Amino acid sequence: MSTILFSVVIPTHNRGALALRAVESVLKSKTSSMEIIVVEDQTSSAEEWLLEHIKSGNIKYFCREDGNNGASETRNLGVELSSGKFILFLDDDDILLPEYLEYLPEVFQTNDVSWGFCDQISNGKSTKIRMSNSGFLQSQNFKKFKARLGAGFWIKRSLFLEMGGLDVNLTIDEDTDLCCRLLTRGYIPYYSRMVGINYSRNDGEIRLTNSTEKNVAMACYLRTLEKNFDPLKPVKGGRDFLLHRTHKFICETGNFSYLRALDKFQKSKIISVIFFLRVLKYRVKNFLHPSNPRN
Repeated sequence: MSTILFSVVIPTHNRGALALRAVESVLKSKTSSMEIIVVEDQTSSAEEWLLEHIKSGNIKYFCREDGNNGASETRNLGVELSSGKFILFLDDDDILLPEYLEYLPEVFQTNDVSWGFCDQISNGKSTKIRMSNSGFLQSQNFKKFKARLGAGFWIKRSLFLEMGGLDVNLTIDEDTDLCCRLLTRGYIPYYSRMVGINYSRNDGEIRLTNSTEKNVAMACYLRTLEKNFDPLKPVKGGRDFLLHRTHKFICETGNFSYLRALDKFQKSKIISVIFFLRVLKYRVKNFLHPSNPRN
């Protein structure tokens, strides 16, 4: 039986310096019984930056060279190659605070937990508190149960594998999909009211900004909705959250033709009214500002 309590899985792609920073943030912890798994996706820049830690055995490094790049597949491989009872995901451009790592073993060993996450510092500001104390999350707001994989997200390895890991067909929103699937199975997250991650997106990372990428995001949102709409029926607020989010995104991009994809989903009268008013609002906005057309 493995003596490793948890594995930190770090996916990276062509960002060796950032991957090194992420690894060294983990190594600052005094926690024992853990391992660090770095999986590089189709590039090799991180290997050179991490060579000293690879040789010393501080980390386990793997490189995917199958030509099929993707963060979900890279994370899934990292989990398959790991041996810890729990998996903690860390993005290569984020910093893990040692206090969080030193706190997690107590959570794992004294609670019957399956998955969870923590607060973060995002560009210098703390994220909103989801509950007054640490513990199993209790909320009437479905949105609070949704967490990014960069939010100090951890999960029992056996459960992650049983569920088939992350959806490799989702280039974004794979974390929302995973949270939905966990909740529909009755797994409530453990929320740690402490800052565990310094979350940053100002290191040159390309975001979804052009029309092609917005269409990709649209397809991902629709896939998440399609997959989870029926299973989320018993989960209060789950269906409404996914519907509202997808509808709002469609309206913001101005691709109103995508609204037809939402016709097959059952909606309450109040939601139908809200959707009608939102479409009207954005159509008027686009009409009044034709110099800034939406795609």
